[in-house]
Amino acid sequence: MARVHSAASLLDDGLSDAGGAEAAEPEDLTADKHVLTRTVTRLEDIPAGETPAVGTVLEEEAPKPVQLMIEFIGTGGNSESIRQYVDALYTQPMEISIECQFLPKTDIFSNSDPFCVVLIRENERSPWAELGRTETLVNTHFPRFVKKFVFPCNPERDMDRELLVKVYGKGGMKKQVHMAQGQCTLWDIVIAAGQCKVVKLDSINRHKDSWLILSGDVVRPLGAERPVNVYVRYDRSAKPKAKTFFVLNRGLKKARWTPVYRSEPLRAGGQDFKPARVSSAELFAGDDAKHMRLEVYQHRPSVDPKLMGFVQLSIKQLTTMEEGRVLHWFCGQEGRAPGLVLLAKREVSEEEVSVWILITNDAV
Repeated sequence: MARVHSAASLLDDGLSDAGGAEAAEPEDLTADKHVLTRTVTRLEDIPAGETPAVGTVLEEEAPKPVQLMIEFIGTGGNSESIRQYVDALYTQPMEISIECQFLPKTDIFSNSDPFCVVLIRENERSPWAELGRTETLVNTHFPRFVKKFVFPCNPERDMDRELLVKVYGKGGMKKQVHMAQGQCTLWDIVIAAGQCKVVKLDSINRHKDSWLILSGDVVRPLGAERPVNVYVRYDRSAKPKAKTFFVLNRGLKKARWTPVYRSEPLRAGGQDFKPARVSSAELFAGDDAKHMRLEVYQHRPSVDPKLMGFVQLSIKQLTTMEEGRVLHWFCGQEGRAPGLVLLAKREVSEEEVSVWILITNDAV
């Protein structure tokens, strides 16, 4: 509801103060970032049900969508893409991915085995309610959780909702230790650059900062029913020398990635991973031109897993790529590929996508 300040009332207020001490400083009507002011210059500008004269100053609380547009346009982004993003928030839920960095050590003989408990409340006066828990990852200070949390993020109703993320790990005698926690509002995530909100954790380690990274992605229903099957295999010439696993990632804004599938570990000397089955919406956001990333990791005792490297593919590329082609391998910490990475086979249709990846040391 607009509050009305007529020209006459403003003048009267000024005269009533003139006989006393110095006139008070004019009120800063824009001090609250959710308040807008404007002056009526045409009768058509007068709100329905109001009868103020032309020249009246209207003071209005800005709805969240308006403020949201102001925040984004102020960053110099493309106004059309910004408007599409804001419009999507009205009809599509937001998916939140969780990542932590530099978690404290809670186990004497190895790294932490962290998992997160996510709580939500409507506002700062409401009680917390548990939204869900992530999976537990083994032996890492830098967890990237596959488990996602999806909920409405309507600009007019949900922006004041708060998230609290509590991070637990395994301590001595395998007891759970509450190692860190952090919180923010949905508004913080929605307006963050690339919808990536970085929060400093309140951690049990006071000597080194720990960080929580919350990445938001508007859920797209496109391709939800189109399964994607990924088969990864080592041949005899390139058997892994240590326990190995792979992770499938979907691309986010600002060249970031979020895991959507983590394989079971393959023992040293093994050849075939269990097939991965996800949806096109999970892996490609329903966009055939969007890339997915397949990362290969090697377990190491008492330290974080080592990223061997990764390949990137899109469904659009798969439709024209020849079977047997050597894929481009982006090296990780190892500095070299585990062998030649081949597209052994692919089947792409409107109903289903299947891709077979072979790692070999034999010449093609």
